[in-house]
Amino acid sequence: MACNGKMIVICTVGLIMVLIPVSLYLVADVAHLFWSSRGQLIKEYNKRAQGWMDYGIEEFKGASFTAESNGEKLTLQPSTEKGGEYYPIRDRCNLKGDPKGGCLTTDAYYYAVDIPYNGAKSLDVVVRNGENGAVIYNSTYTTSTKSLIDFDSLGCKDVASCTPLCEKLGGTIPEGAKWCEYYSSLEELCYRVNRNPSGEYSIDDPPTWELEVYTGLPGCEYQLAWKEMKYEQKQRESVKLILRSYRDAYISASSITYGCSSTHMTETSCFPTSSEGDQRLNLICMYLKLGAIGFMILDAIVIIIMVCVVVGKGKKGKTYAAQLV
Repeated sequence: MACNGKMIVICTVGLIMVLIPVSLYLVADVAHLFWSSRGQLIKEYNKRAQGWMDYGIEEFKGASFTAESNGEKLTLQPSTEKGGEYYPIRDRCNLKGDPKGGCLTTDAYYYAVDIPYNGAKSLDVVVRNGENGAVIYNSTYTTSTKSLIDFDSLGCKDVASCTPLCEKLGGTIPEGAKWCEYYSSLEELCYRVNRNPSGEYSIDDPPTWELEVYTGLPGCEYQLAWKEMKYEQKQRESVKLILRSYRDAYISASSITYGCSSTHMTETSCFPTSSEGDQRLNLICMYLKLGAIGFMILDAIVIIIMVCVVVGKGKKGKTYAAQLV
């Protein structure tokens, strides 16, 4: 009975010693499921995207906008065109530790119109509610800008090797120069708007929904630092003018992914796969796992020694009893 009692104590202690490292290992293995910067960003995006789908699109429908430019009045038309893969987030969000269900893809709904340059070097653009409603934004834009980039920045050394690279930009290398000269045309104007209590729209400033790196500008994309104008490196004859609701998931995605979603058209990992906080958590979890493994090895050694001691004492007791008989 004494031996049985000792074995019960050994088993109990051994079980506790095993449970401690196993618990540590499990905690380290699932910690990323409960906290990661990537996971938190995905949840924040999904919350905003769900709001856009649930009531943002419906609220934005039925709005009326016009644009006046250099004496011509144009009516913006609703558009549901969504370009590229996994619109608007570009990230499949199927990595280990990502929230269940991944990232929401959404419908698109915005208002757009093409404004012709008509040979003008600048455009006066006035955007307003309806035909004669309150002005939303009024500014003048240069239709084309000249840029210079030197050979070092192009990644080449001489005219022969730099010419193909310059031509890809639609540019030329002036005779005797060591730089490429190219023109960029005004491609797009995008304004972020919000409806006021009277039912009219105005620029969403300050932003109703928090934006990364708020600059006080009315645009739709983070990588432009929220400037409304976007230039592209080719000749154009018109600029696309777009109005988006501040709830538009396209804007939320651009802000939360720091411009990744609005600069890519194909699937890419726009949410960070690692960060300083995630790396610190991974390091802690690695040490916990190594400690748990070491603890289990030590447990096994201690348990084996304890069993051997008890068994040894039991054999000695039986031998002593036999001698007495």
